[in-house]
Amino acid sequence: MLFYACRYRKTAAHICATCIKTLSRRASALTSNLQTVGYQRLIRFVPSRTLMSKALTSFALVAILTALLMALSLAVARHGYPFGAIGAERLDGVADAGTFIPLAAVYFFSALLMMILPIRVAGIVLTHAADAIFWTVIVLFAAIIGGLAARWAFDRSNILPTLLNWRFLFVVAVVGCHLFMNELRRNILLRSLFFVVFAAATLACLFWSFTI
Repeated sequence: MLFYACRYRKTAAHICATCIKTLSRRASALTSNLQTVGYQRLIRFVPSRTLMSKALTSFALVAILTALLMALSLAVARHGYPFGAIGAERLDGVADAGTFIPLAAVYFFSALLMMILPIRVAGIVLTHAADAIFWTVIVLFAAIIGGLAARWAFDRSNILPTLLNWRFLFVVAVVGCHLFMNELRRNILLRSLFFVVFAAATLACLFWSFTI
């Protein structure tokens, strides 16, 4: 009887140990899969078409909202209330063309790092730095365009010189680089080439006066 009791205890202990090992292996595998999925989500580059569609939608919506607020401010100011001028001045103060030069410097520096860092670390830079700067540029540029559109609709003022400001080229540069970042990361030759380009662009945005 004692023999069977000892044997039963050993068998039960063996079964428990086996179950614990199996659960531990499954938990480790599940954790590993979750980490892999998380890293893939972290380092994946959104396809250019999807990103462009989201960018255009956000740009249009922010521009429309800014234009409506600017129109409201101008209408109030036209009726002789000083609050309208304050509102229009605040909307004009959101950003100007010169704002995009330092933003471009930070973006180009983050892009430079993405050219040389391992893919996981580059994904962190992309997610938490480059993406944020990209959307900031989109929002600020949309606010500027919306405000200019509202002013043109109210007094038909000439907004062409403001729109043709050469500093808006930095908006085009940041957006273009971000849309094609996936292709730049994939090609080793392009990655090496654009490492030099991004380094030069970063230094130029920081130190060059852009006067000829």
